[in-house]
Amino acid sequence: PGLCFDFKRGRCRRGTNCLFSHDTITTTASSSSTTNPQLRKETETEAICRKWTYMIPRPNTNSSRFEAAVDTKRFLQMGWNLIESEDAGTRQHVITKLGAETGLAIIKTLTDIMDASEKDEAIVSIFRDRTLPFYRIISHPDVLSSLILETPVDTIYTFLFGPSGRRGLHVFRFTATALSGMILGHSSSDEEVSIIAISSSLAVLDRLIEINQSAQVIEGFTAIVGTISACIPENFVVPNAQQSLTRIRRRLNIGSSLPLAPTQSTPQNLLSAAFELSQDLPGNLSNNGARHDNDHASVADIQILTTAQEIASPRQEYLPLIDSTQHHLSGLAGLLDRQFRLLREDTVGQLRDAVREEVTRLEHPNRNVPTTHQGQQGVRKLIYHNVRFSRMCVDRRKGLQVVAEFDQPPQIKNKSIKQREDWWKGSKLLQVDSLVCFVSSNGKIIFLSVCDPILPSHGRKDSNSDDKRRSDDIPSLFRQANRAFVLLSLAEYKTEDAIWISTHTGPSKTRQSLVEFPGVLLPSFQPTLQALQKMSRTLNLPFAEIVVPDSQTSAAIIKPPAYATKRGFSFNLDVLAGVPLTLKPGQSFDFTKLDGGSTLDEAQQVAVIQALSTGLALIQGPPGTGKSYTGVAIIKALLHNRKAADLGPIIC
Repeated sequence: PGLCFDFKRGRCRRGTNCLFSHDTITTTASSSSTTNPQLRKETETEAICRKWTYMIPRPNTNSSRFEAAVDTKRFLQMGWNLIESEDAGTRQHVITKLGAETGLAIIKTLTDIMDASEKDEAIVSIFRDRTLPFYRIISHPDVLSSLILETPVDTIYTFLFGPSGRRGLHVFRFTATALSGMILGHSSSDEEVSIIAISSSLAVLDRLIEINQSAQVIEGFTAIVGTISACIPENFVVPNAQQSLTRIRRRLNIGSSLPLAPTQSTPQNLLSAAFELSQDLPGNLSNNGARHDNDHASVADIQILTTAQEIASPRQEYLPLIDSTQHHLSGLAGLLDRQFRLLREDTVGQLRDAVREEVTRLEHPNRNVPTTHQGQQGVRKLIYHNVRFSRMCVDRRKGLQVVAEFDQPPQIKNKSIKQREDWWKGSKLLQVDSLVCFVSSNGKIIFLSVCDPILPSHGRKDSNSDDKRRSDDIPSLFRQANRAFVLLSLAEYKTEDAIWISTHTGPSKTRQSLVEFPGVLLPSFQPTLQALQKMSRTLNLPFAEIVVPDSQTSAAIIKPPAYATKRGFSFNLDVLAGVPLTLKPGQSFDFTKLDGGSTLDEAQQVAVIQALSTGLALIQGPPGTGKSYTGVAIIKALLHNRKAADLGPIIC
């Protein structure tokens, strides 16, 4: 009989009753002689990975025997050793196994023994031997940044959060107690272990709250964050932990998201008269209710392009005032909110006003509709009349498309086909990717973009009649004397718009127009607005502590870059000075040595040292003062210290 498959994997429940061979020596020798005489030797990492995998119980393991079957301490420490290896495949294997049913069962075993009511010694021991390796596994940078592992990582964090956040509160109350015992108590843990413990714990909590946004309304996490913050001594240099802590505070609406503290009252004799204008807040914050279906308190819920109700709304749109006391959000959330609303008003707001004029004209064709005058701010628009959708089609790459036809402009109706073609090409109207808006007198509004009506090649030679028939099917602006045809696609795909178009192809009794905005391209502003929406959801912005400091009274403190705060690190500036010279951010620097061997002038030297010593530096000066030359010197210093600082990509 052949070799037993279960025995080959490491275990066979049948034992001596198995019908297959358990003779590894004979089987290995025979297979080696017949298949591959030189078998590859198993590496140490592969051997550890195989032993680690065998520690995971089978899915049908009796739950009553589960806790005794798994040594969580050895299992998690071996898992961390595997994650530390440079093999990406091994990392994927470990995280995938942990995200499966049996792996989650082991995680539950760990969380069950994390009891904050135990003695301090027991809490610190469990945290150091079991919890910390687990945190390091699921917070490893390569694990969190892997697109392949996105699903199992989210599964692990969602399970760790638990129903209504109960398991997450239980776990991090234990974590906060353990960190207090390790750092503030009399634990024998050294400083390096404490730094790792704080960084890993905050990284896990940061990702946990990011994935499970309901944590923002669970009050228990606020107290946990306060306890962990108190565990970080001032002399600790933990840049990653500080960044995680800042993001956690923002997401929990702590710190910068709290309302501004009231200023001290001014003496009565110094008060001056002032007008106070009440601000009609956005969405459900307004005393009169939302203005329309696209009026929301959170910019993340606002559609980029305007809606029909928004165009029809008689109320003025909410725009933030200069007076910060009347903002409905403060801190980073308020900054992103204001930037989004102002940018959208500068771009989409002009389109909204232009479409509103055409909607009014279609609804009241006999009324003189006031238009935007030349001197007023407004977007240029062109109107095409008597529009109807003639047919729909689906492109394999571009998706749903629709052919729209409309009356030729009056100035070319009696021209020849060549003259019409020259006019359309010369006018540069309705070019590919141009933004247009379909407007109907019944209130329907659909934004579309112009597509390139290229006839796909079928890879075979057809008759002239077939070529002419397919050429006639291509939408053309100039082929017909009275009607122009254009191929369009939905600017933002909405199911209701696609259904409406499909049920309204052909002749229509309603008045319909097509509004073009020459020179306006949706990709010129849509990605920026979408990025602001994404940042408003996560409240994650680079240099946020500088752009929006928590304290409104004191200036922001710009700290050294994270890589420069590593223990024992200092910049080697031999490449700039020509002699041995080091720079340690935060300590005094000898400019005399740099001046003696460098080609930089005094101002350039100060700029280089300042740029290397701080996380953000701005260098300015008139033309010819050596800004580019200073930048080259900074790049030289970074490249010279790239290995020691473990730098990533340097963008110039």
